[in-house]
Amino acid sequence: MNTIEIINLLREWHQEKVDGISLLVEHADKPMDFGNGKTKQLAPEEIKPFRLGVKLALIILGDFPITLNGEENDE
Repeated sequence: MNTIEIINLLREWHQEKVDGISLLVEHADKPMDFGNGKTKQLAPEEIKPFRLGVKLALIILGDFPITLNGEENDE
């Protein structure tokens, strides 16, 4: 596996994480399944702070930090 392939795999991983976290923002008012058989429904007063925290996580995660020569910067 060469460097470009590794970078592309990392970019895909990063995008999957961003997409998953974005779903949390979008569906914060729905029951959440944590995969262990337990679900959590946020109370109405918990939704706004939860969304704020998840949006902050997206900001911290940020854009993928590596670009390759010849790539568009707006990918």
